[in-house]
Amino acid sequence: MKVCITSQGPDLESQVDPRFGRCAYFVFYDLDTDNFEIIENPNISGVSGVGIQNAQLMAEKGVEVVITGNLGPNAASVLQQAGIRVITGVSGKVKDVIERIKREGISGMPPQSNVPPHFGMGFGPGMGRGMGMGRGRGMGMRRNMPFMPPPPPFSQQVPGVQPPQPSPLDKQQEIQFLKQQAEFLKRQIEEINKRIKKIERGESLIPQIDKTRCVGCGICVNVCPVNAIQLVSNKAE
Repeated sequence: MKVCITSQGPDLESQVDPRFGRCAYFVFYDLDTDNFEIIENPNISGVSGVGIQNAQLMAEKGVEVVITGNLGPNAASVLQQAGIRVITGVSGKVKDVIERIKREGISGMPPQSNVPPHFGMGFGPGMGRGMGMGRGRGMGMRRNMPFMPPPPPFSQQVPGVQPPQPSPLDKQQEIQFLKQQAEFLKRQIEEINKRIKKIERGESLIPQIDKTRCVGCGICVNVCPVNAIQLVSNKAE
């Protein structure tokens, strides 16, 4: 089984990155062979849609399980369509997460396990009170589209079954989490400032499609707000 863990650094000693779309590194680990590959997030500097792009990368890499802290609804939808399981709310060292999976199996890490109350990354680079799949009340930043409030959090509660309660953070965990969120906001501000400068210079961003990687899945066609993308001979143009 091949899993992918979001990481803050380029080794197994690094901490799990709480972000999926803008994590620093991806650790691809084969639990059957113990072979692993660590790469920098190729989409970390993207203006928008980075979670969806990373979800597509997971499918290309043959990942069966994604392990991270938070995950936006759009990326979650793409992963679900690809049949990739998602485990959120995970923290600690990457190597410890791997050892736990080896010891207890994936079933020992149910979705949304150990999720503390925290600021979820919502629809765009905003921050708000959210849980689980990153459905925080963020400020949307989709270009050329009016701001629309996010839908209420989706609940999968089964009638008559009390959902698990999140574990409280201790002081050190809270400090670490707030530092991670501060770093995330810092990177977001840098990207916003870059975008502002490009707009002031009259530059515009036009997406380019890598036809060597495009498999004609049609996801980009479905999410384009102005219907500017079409599939031609199973390739996006």
